[in-house]
This record gives sequence, C-alpha cells and structure tokens, in this order.
Amino acid sequence: MKACLNESAFDWIAHGRLQQDLLGPKDPAWTGNRVRHLMPCRFEAYAKIFHRLDAHYENIDHPLSDEEIAILKIPSCTPIRTLVERVRMRNGSTRVRWREVADLLGLPFIPSLSDDWFRARLEPGCWSRYIYGPGEGTLEPDEYAEIASVLSDEKQLQDCFYRLAEVPYVGTGQALLFHGALEEVTAIPVQGTWNSPEYWWSSTHEWCVCSDYDLSFTIVGGPRRVISRILSSKLIEAIEVLPDLRVDYFAPMPSA
Repeated sequence: MKACLNESAFDWIAHGRLQQDLLGPKDPAWTGNRVRHLMPCRFEAYAKIFHRLDAHYENIDHPLSDEEIAILKIPSCTPIRTLVERVRMRNGSTRVRWREVADLLGLPFIPSLSDDWFRARLEPGCWSRYIYGPGEGTLEPDEYAEIASVLSDEKQLQDCFYRLAEVPYVGTGQALLFHGALEEVTAIPVQGTWNSPEYWWSSTHEWCVCSDYDLSFTIVGGPRRVISRILSSKLIEAIEVLPDLRVDYFAPMPSA
C-alpha cells in the first residue's frame, strides 16, 4: 500500500456527495444529514452495516453491594441486564445483535435505527453498564475481512483506494489517501486510535464503503449483487437503505 500525494482520486466522492446543509440541529429549518451526504448518489443499492455490540459482564460478575447501589442511585437496568444474561447462556460469544435489542425495547428494526434510540428507552447509565459499543467510525477486524471477502468476488475490483478522515489529522502532515489491494484494508498505516479508513472504494468506482468517524454504522454503496451478499452475511448485521435515509443522531425515534 502506498500513500498518494495527489488526492484527485477522491474527487469523485468529494464532489459527488451532496454538500451538507450549513444549518444545524438547533435550526428548525434543518432537515438532517442523509446517505447522499456521505457518498455519491449513483449506486444501484446501499446497505447500512451496524457496528458491533458486545455484552459487558463486569457488573454482573462483580456487582456492587445493595448499600453502594442505594448511595450511588444506580437503576436496576432489568431489561438490558436480562438480555445480557441471556446472551451469556446462549453461547460463548459476547455478540449482541441490534435486532434483538430493538425487539427487547419495543423498537422496530428499520433503516433509521440508532443506538441513541436504545439509550432513550433505558434509564441513564444502563447501556454502558451492560453493553460495549457500538464503535464510531470503525469496524471490527472480522467485519473488515467479511466485507473484503464479499467484495473480492468482484475479481476485477482488487485495485482500491483508502482515505482516512481529515479531522484527527489536521496540522499533522499525515497522508490521508492510500492506494493498494483490497485485502490490505486492515493494514492502513495510521496512528493512535484512528485505525480505520473513512472511505475505501474500487478504482473503477464500482462500490464504495464509508465509515464516517462520527457514526456508529457503515454505509456501503454498490451493485445489487454486492449489497445482496452483504445483507445475507451471517457475521455482519446490515439492512438495506436508500440515499435519502437520515444518518444524523437527531433522526426521530418512532413513538412507542
């Protein structure tokens, strides 16, 4: 993988995505950010990959005393604790599916689903006591491998570009754009905790993957055959979306 000093390979995304509205969430005229703000509205289909959730057992295995709980005013967190206990009994994996959390909390498993909706249905602090994740702007190594495996079926698409997010590297001189092979997606030469490309795409522009550094899911755009394979994956959890789908954290939650 080689760094690219000339970033023109990114122009088709930078100029093809819709420019974000200068208005913000405090302005009543603001209508939110959409998939089309993340990537060009040119693909046959799109998928939203939910970033991984894992059960957190620390507060089950090493609980505070009743006195400590009373002093700290820690809520019971019964719904999410029950789910985490069920996950542990079910198998050896800590993986928690977004769909089962949505079912538990009476939320629909729909394209606009957000982890903020989960927190809104729980007492403050319950989510972080029993669930790790989702990570913002990053996929797990096995998820990178799974997506790369799906994309590698497109034999002509092995030549790829990868671009890091700008925000963490302002003023550092860090190269943002790299050129290499598809299988190198987990080997991006980055520093600190920013170990994920914000964008990666085929040199033929056949598909594009976007893990915005501020979002808890990844968007993939590409041919229908590619998106169908992502949606049918047993490892990653994904749902089909449209370019007009809201992706900001202020997307309204359905009423109970």
